[in-house]
Amino acid sequence: MTSLTEQKLLDAALKLFAENGYAGARTRFIAEEAGLSEMTLFRKFKTKENLFNAVLVQNQEKILNDFDSIFLNDDFENIRDFLESLINELVDVIENNYDYVNVFLNERCRITETIIEAFIKHLGEYIHKHSSNVKVDYQVLAFTFLAFTYFLIFDEYRGRQSLNREEAIERFIDHSVMILES
Repeated sequence: MTSLTEQKLLDAALKLFAENGYAGARTRFIAEEAGLSEMTLFRKFKTKENLFNAVLVQNQEKILNDFDSIFLNDDFENIRDFLESLINELVDVIENNYDYVNVFLNERCRITETIIEAFIKHLGEYIHKHSSNVKVDYQVLAFTFLAFTYFLIFDEYRGRQSLNREEAIERFIDHSVMILES
């Protein structure tokens, strides 16, 4: 169980790792963001690397739970209903876990590839379950869905809105329906 002090440090570290990357997130600033001393940070986590790994583990569990909740609904009338639900839920998961996803993508050299591979595999199997187009590579389609949702949210977080979210999602779903029904 995580103490309140440890949670403050984990939350501050996630925020600063997402904003500045591992190298740019100084332990002094993480401690200040948490309202604690740098000595407390090192007493709790010993090293910056340990803190980084603790941030990843804690948030991986959260995003996996959020991600798995997407797959609970199996009652769809057609492929469009399925895709509308899936894409909108993926957008919500990415948006609710944006800092973690951002750290994960920007610090991939420090993170095992198995996490993203598991996401893609699981999502691909779920899409395949709701579509029977044998010409589709469902792993590639799953990767495409994740990339689309991430960059849609990324664009908004960066203060750019090159696409209207609702319109972009609608057009993306239209194209995905064509792919899965072809």
